[in-house]
Amino acid sequence: MRHTLDDYLVNHEEELMGEKESSYLAERDTMLETRKFFRSSYFAGKTYEEWETKGKKDELTLAKEKADWILKNHEPVMLDRDISKRLDQIVKEASKTSAH
Repeated sequence: MRHTLDDYLVNHEEELMGEKESSYLAERDTMLETRKFFRSSYFAGKTYEEWETKGKKDELTLAKEKADWILKNHEPVMLDRDISKRLDQIVKEASKTSAH
């Protein structure tokens, strides 16, 4: 039996598992559906040789490097003065009501 949920194909677990001793993660449908919503920005389409040539970095290391780059290079845009004042007022009002 097949159901749809938010445009993703979901197979009934009994149909998936059946008589097999495997997990639904090993099923082709699972792989195809997962590719629709998950793509690694670090390993997408790279071969082992390409990964090896670039230093064999895992996703955690690459994510940390990207975060460090953003922290070093990001230049925030200042809020308009009126918006900043209004936000200050909202914070002051909220802190008064939360103190009670």
